[in-house]
Amino acid sequence: MKQPAASRIRLTAIIVLFILTAFRLMAQTGDGGQAGAFLRRGVGSRALGMGGAFTALADDPSAGYWNPAGLFRIQFPEIVGTYTILSLDRQYNYISGAVPMGRHGALGASLINFGVSDIEGRNAQGAITGSLTNSENAFYLSYAYGLNSSLSAGISAKYLVHTLADYQSSGVGFDVGFLYMLSSGIALGATVQDIYTQVAWNTLSGLKETYPMTVRGGVCFRPFKNESKITLDYVMVQNQKGRIRAGAELPIVHHFGLRAGYDGERPVGGAYFGMPVNRLLVQADLGFGQDPMDLSYAYRITIRVKFGRTAFDFDSNNGKNNFSDLKGSDKDLFAGFTGRVVRLVAQYPNYGLINAGESSGLRAGVLLNVYRSQEDTGGVNGQKIFVGQVKIVEVRGDMSAVTAFRLREGFSLKLGDFVFK
Repeated sequence: MKQPAASRIRLTAIIVLFILTAFRLMAQTGDGGQAGAFLRRGVGSRALGMGGAFTALADDPSAGYWNPAGLFRIQFPEIVGTYTILSLDRQYNYISGAVPMGRHGALGASLINFGVSDIEGRNAQGAITGSLTNSENAFYLSYAYGLNSSLSAGISAKYLVHTLADYQSSGVGFDVGFLYMLSSGIALGATVQDIYTQVAWNTLSGLKETYPMTVRGGVCFRPFKNESKITLDYVMVQNQKGRIRAGAELPIVHHFGLRAGYDGERPVGGAYFGMPVNRLLVQADLGFGQDPMDLSYAYRITIRVKFGRTAFDFDSNNGKNNFSDLKGSDKDLFAGFTGRVVRLVAQYPNYGLINAGESSGLRAGVLLNVYRSQEDTGGVNGQKIFVGQVKIVEVRGDMSAVTAFRLREGFSLKLGDFVFK
């Protein structure tokens, strides 16, 4: 159910104030070094193939890095893993997973690994002393929660470990993000990364390094009825000039598409191909761009696996009609409805299909309010009651698969239920 306007305004004001304060703190801080550069490289072939403009999209497990609030938009358990081909024998790997928990939010976990092995070590006289290893790792634990039908918030806690030869540093840090669905075709996102992230070395001096804070603000447009996306981010790293990043994702056919972007300095791109396998969707993402260290080309390969099925995957109870006609008092009670529940899955009563989709501007992740006539619950006709909310998990043409999100106690979905944006 929608929050009162005054409550939504206060919540939005608090978020805006938080982001502006972060920008102000960055502007007031002197040059303290730029530790933790590996964390600012970005993760995932998809996001990096769109120039790293992912703050307002963030709808896969990599949201734990880009914007933890985006984890709330994930419909099914997913895992992603990325391998990056770099010059100079460097390794950069990433793995992440996320699990949605319905109205209780979503959880995610990630690992970023960057390093070089077999570095030739020498003493002060230039004699070879053996091989050295330089390895940096970040372990993320993320959580997202829906504050209302349009706004979600998320937080990532991370544990950092840097090993260089016989020395090691460790520490913790935090990221906070927000995602706001302005409409079915426009989303706004904001993330503050490395909030007081600091590591301490096990040297005699006990050297401590503070990672620079990064603030991201972005917008995502869905200009067409298909799943095309255009993204734009403004990214500001502490003690550095802000940069504009841009990206686009264009589906060509089902489960295949292209990506392109600008990462603030140079063009990038990529492609994806997916294939349903039993109850899984396995997708390969490819990305390329120049390495900021030596300007050589870096190639990324990501495998994404989505676990789950929607009402499209089952033999459903079709009902007797498509419920497109309104009769009697329903014409006034439900004027302006978006669609109706026209199919239910016998094995999973809270899985259904509604007769509204792309032409109604619906997208996966959108929440819809569900109502039904009082007469359908044994009451007096002429009134409608609120049943709860459903979340869209897949859109195909003018049909959408939904699953129960927040239903009133004792209620379940029913054929003919009315849904509203």
